[in-house]
Amino acid sequence: MARGTRDKMVHSAAVLLRQHGVHGTSFGRVLEHSSAPRGSISHHFPDGKDEMIRAAVNAAGQEISRRLQVAAERGASAAGLVGAACDYFGDGLDRSNHRAGCPIAAVANEAFDHETLRGSAEAVIGDWITVLAHTLQSEGHARDTAHELALLSVAAIEGAIMIARVQQSRQPIDTTRKHLATLLGRTP
Repeated sequence: MARGTRDKMVHSAAVLLRQHGVHGTSFGRVLEHSSAPRGSISHHFPDGKDEMIRAAVNAAGQEISRRLQVAAERGASAAGLVGAACDYFGDGLDRSNHRAGCPIAAVANEAFDHETLRGSAEAVIGDWITVLAHTLQSEGHARDTAHELALLSVAAIEGAIMIARVQQSRQPIDTTRKHLATLLGRTP
């Protein structure tokens, strides 16, 4: 299915957020990356850069949430969901020479005091935690424990992505995956 100009710009913004963060994801870079005409900015994002960043956070977050949800529906364990998330981010790091982090974390780190952008990042992270927590509950964990383990898992993966970028190595993600799989694989 062909993507329209707005979708291309949102996709480009998400890619650029992974590599350059909020401040480095300018309209100029998005236009260049997406090959969109300059007039597209005011047409597709009349409320400015914040609107574009919100759209990119929502799109990137939904892509990852959808991957997790599909894996869960196919019967993946909680450890399998963690593995899928680690693969997604680890593969992105490998393809980008360790430049591509998590676009949601970029917004959370740089725009934590911007209510709307922070809210978008919080909602996405909440979706990831919910999918993982439901899987953990289906594996026999109590609701509160499942939520805490899901929160711990997302926090560990996000931290591993940051360390992997700094160390220019996938090892932090692989190590996190290994130990989370052990932790989540324990029966309650």
